[in-house]
Amino acid sequence: MNILFVEDEEKSYNSVCRELKGQKNTQILPRCDFSDIDKMLVIYNVDLIILDLSNGIANDTEAGDLIIRRIYSRSFLPIVIYSGYSDIYENPYKDNYFIKAVKKGTKGVSELKKAIKIFSPFIEKQKYVSQELNTNVSEIYRDTYQKMISNSKMTSQTKNPEIFTRLLKRRLAASIDKGPDNSMINAWEIYLYPCLGDKYLTGDIIRKKKSKKDDPASYKIILSPSCDLQRKRIKNVKVACFINVQSVCNKGELKENKLRSTSPEQYMFFHKLEGEFPHMVCDYKNIEVIDFDNLDKMYDRVVSIDSPFRESIIWADITINGRPGLPDRDCKTWLENIKAECYVDKS
Repeated sequence: MNILFVEDEEKSYNSVCRELKGQKNTQILPRCDFSDIDKMLVIYNVDLIILDLSNGIANDTEAGDLIIRRIYSRSFLPIVIYSGYSDIYENPYKDNYFIKAVKKGTKGVSELKKAIKIFSPFIEKQKYVSQELNTNVSEIYRDTYQKMISNSKMTSQTKNPEIFTRLLKRRLAASIDKGPDNSMINAWEIYLYPCLGDKYLTGDIIRKKKSKKDDPASYKIILSPSCDLQRKRIKNVKVACFINVQSVCNKGELKENKLRSTSPEQYMFFHKLEGEFPHMVCDYKNIEVIDFDNLDKMYDRVVSIDSPFRESIIWADITINGRPGLPDRDCKTWLENIKAECYVDKS
C-alpha cells in the first residue's frame, strides 16, 4: 500500500514515518507539500492519503479542505485527516466512510494506525479490481485495433474515431460481464448496487419511502419495459409486490428447485442484500400499478438487476400473467391412447 503524507512540517512527517515503519505491505512515499499534491498523484500510484489540514497557518483548514474537495471531485482515495485542527474542521464529506479524522497528539499515531488497518482490505480489493480492469482494457485495445486495421473496409472508415470508441466500450463491457467458465456466482451477485444509471429499469427493486428496511411488504419490483420507462412513454408503471419467505412455504418444503427456478408458477425468491433488504419473495400474482409521476415521490430505488436475470424477471411475468387461461384436459386418458396407438408391440 502506497501512502502519501501531505504535511508542511518535516518533523511531523519523520515522526509518523518512524511509527509506521515496518507495517506490513506499507510504503510511505516522500513528503508532499500542499502545492505538490497533483504532481505527486501523477508520479506515484497512491493508495491512501494522510492529510494535514493546515499549511503553516494556525486554525486555518482551507489548504486541506481544498485538497479533499479536489480529490473527491474526480477520483476515489481513502483519506485520513491527521491534524491538530481535525476537531474543528467541517468536513464536506463527513458521511463518507473512507474519510476519517484523527487529531494529532499522544494517541494520534495509534488512531492513525487503526484507520489505515480499517482501510487496508478495501484498498487491496480496489487494487485487484483495477489491475484486472487495466489488463482487460489493454487486451481489448490490442485485439480490437489489430482486427480493425487488418479489415480494409473498416480501415477506410477510421477517420471517424467514434467507431473505435463504441466498439472498444462494448467489448470492455462484455469482457467484464463474462465470468469464469463452469463457475457459480453468489445469489446476491445479480444485484447492481447502487442502481444502474439515473433512470428506472425493468427489474429495479424499489422501497416505499420512510418504510422499514426489514419488511418485505415495503418493496416492489418494476415489470414495465425499460425503453418505456427511460423515455417516459407510459403513464402507469407495472410492479409486483414482495412478501416474506415464511408465507410461501415452511422450512421443510423449501428446496433448491424453488430458488433455482426461472419459470415459477407464482413466486420468485430473492437473496437478501445486507443493509438494504431481507430474504424475500416476489409474488407475481400480486400486481399493482403506480402513477409514473408519483414514483419518485413515493419510492426510492434500491438496486437494479443485472442481465440475464433482468430478462428472467420479464419472462416470469409473461409466463405467469400473460399465458392464456385453459381448462384442464383429461391428460391421463390422452396418455393411455398415445401409448396404445402409437407404440406397437412388435414382440
